[in-house]
Formats: sequence, structure tokens, C-alpha cells
Amino acid sequence: MFISENKKPKNLVFYKEGENTQYSSLEELQKNLKGTINKNQIKNITIHWKWKYEINDNENKQDSIDGQAIAKYNFSIYTIGNE
Repeated sequence: MFISENKKPKNLVFYKEGENTQYSSLEELQKNLKGTINKNQIKNITIHWKWKYEINDNENKQDSIDGQAIAKYNFSIYTIGNE
């Protein structure tokens, strides 16, 4: 589970490596990350991000606002396991 600790820039999107689906938030992406990991198994999932810019005047203004309002985007990752 992902929990954003501050507001994400509007045009920042995420995608899972090897897939084309883009997600507008980590909370939206987490719905596609559920599964089973066996005891002592290691599973790596690579998540990429992209921030489109120079889309149009309105989005450019939003990007400037987001860029000034955030030094970095913080989030927490929680995993749950049971035997």
C-alpha cells in the first residue's frame, strides 16, 4: 500500500516496468500490485515515473505551481505478510 505524505504534482504519472498503463497516483497503481510472495521468495517490481511538461499553457502554469510548492514528493510504502 502507498500513502502519499504530501500532494503529488498533477502531471506526474507512474507506470510499472514492462507495462504501458499509466497511473495518476501511487494509490491507483497499488491496485495492480497485489499478489502472493512465498516465504523466503524475493520479488522485485520496478516502478517508473514521468512528468510531462510543455503540454499547453494551462498545464505549464500548473507545472510551475507544482514545482514551486514541492521540494520533493514523499510517500510511504506498507507491505503486509502472514504465514
